[in-house]
Amino acid sequence: MMTPQVHSVRRMPSVAVVVAIAGLTGALAGALTTWMMMRPQPSPHPECAIAAGPRIAAHVSKRSRTIDEMSPTTFAQDGAPDDVFDLVIDSPTPVQHIFVVREEQGLQWDTVDGDTPIPYGRTFAGRAGGVTWHLGVREHGQWVNAPTSELTPLAPGHHELELVATAPQGAGPRVIAVVFTDGTVRQVAVAGPDPRTYETQGGGGYRR
Repeated sequence: MMTPQVHSVRRMPSVAVVVAIAGLTGALAGALTTWMMMRPQPSPHPECAIAAGPRIAAHVSKRSRTIDEMSPTTFAQDGAPDDVFDLVIDSPTPVQHIFVVREEQGLQWDTVDGDTPIPYGRTFAGRAGGVTWHLGVREHGQWVNAPTSELTPLAPGHHELELVATAPQGAGPRVIAVVFTDGTVRQVAVAGPDPRTYETQGGGGYRR
């Protein structure tokens, strides 16, 4: 008597199962593509990282040479119109010091005072802060640095500042520089106001 042969029958996946698998595969591929597009990518240009840091812009104010509020070593009138500059800062880092410099004449106004070492400038860098002239810094109509000119670090963010400095003789360009608490420096050249009174700066003193 012959033994009957048993043949297994392989069932093909139903259409619904095939469609479900295809849908899942598509969803996974879409999610992977979205993740690849959204994850941070390294910049092909390293200099782009600088642009993401602090930014400054400055120009001579319309108020320049129309006010008299600063003398070389005090927040007081001295009989001479002041240089005034508008400075805009956008920074993720606090502002430590601000400088106005005219290197060719060895002139510097800043927010460093006393024995604090000056961190910027070819002429005065490394010397005590008391050897340079005071720089007044105002925001929203109020002075933000002390009568000694020392500046309490300005918080990160956007600042629209007015810089006031007693005016020396000479109309040459100035360099406005900002030193941040992490040591970063940003500087910008501005046109020099019209010449007026002071002849020279020497060791924090002055002569007419």
